Amino acid sequence: MLKSFWLKYWPAILLTTVIIIFFNKILFFHQVFINPDYGRSDLLHFNIPIHYSAWEAIRNFEIPLWESKMGQGFPLLDEGQLGFFYLPNLILSILPFWIAFNIGIVFTFCLAAIGAYLLARSFKI
Repeated sequence: MLKSFWLKYWPAILLTTVIIIFFNKILFFHQVFINPDYGRSDLLHFNIPIHYSAWEAIRNFEIPLWESKMGQGFPLLDEGQLGFFYLPNLILSILPFWIAFNIGIVFTFCLAAIGAYLLARSFKI
C-alpha cells in the first residue's frame, strides 16, 4: 500500500521537497525574501501591506473594497496581485500574518510546480 503510494506520487513529493528546501528560511527561520529594486522593494513596500490589510479584513469577516489607511485611499479588492478570493489565502488567514504569508508563497510554488508536471505528463513530455 505504502509502496504503491510512493510510486504513484513520487514526482509531486520530490517537487514539494525541493521547494521546501529552497524556501526553508522563510518557513522555518521567520525570514522573508526582500530584494531592493532601486532603493525600494515591491514585496516590502507594496505586497506585504496589501496582504496585511486583506488578512485583517478576512479576520474581521469583511470584504476590503476600499483601504483608507493607504494614501488617500486604495481600492484593495481591485488589486489583482492580492488574490483576495484565492482559497489558500482565505484558509491561511487563521494563522498569524507572517506565517500565513510565507506558507502562501510556498504553497503557490508547489501548486504551480505540480501543475506544470501534470501538464507536461499530459503532453507525454
